[in-house]
Amino acid sequence: GAPPHPPRPVPQEELAQHASERDLWVAVEGRVYDCTRFARFHPGGVDSLCSVAGRDGTDAFRRIHGRLDIDQILGRFLIGPLEAELSPADDEEDLRGAWELVAGAGGTAAGVGPVVEFLVE
Repeated sequence: GAPPHPPRPVPQEELAQHASERDLWVAVEGRVYDCTRFARFHPGGVDSLCSVAGRDGTDAFRRIHGRLDIDQILGRFLIGPLEAELSPADDEEDLRGAWELVAGAGGTAAGVGPVVEFLVE
């Protein structure tokens, strides 16, 4: 079934806050599900879901369930997509690209506009 509310992006920090049997969210393949009400019906038991509560359970899900379509089972519990976290390497690359924009404009104020556009995107 369809979720009771429109899907919304879920930051990793928010996912991590829902890591108990009474408040159990799990990410699988980049999508976050509220498994709290489903947990007691899970054939593998509550403990197996609790072992991945508040984090990405994709590897565990695929290892146990193979290619099973998770949306067929948990679609109505979908909260939304898990927001990607920028790694420090991504941040460094963004800063290097910004510096190249400024340097390409001779390091003058003329380069500020493109840098602002680059950083806002």
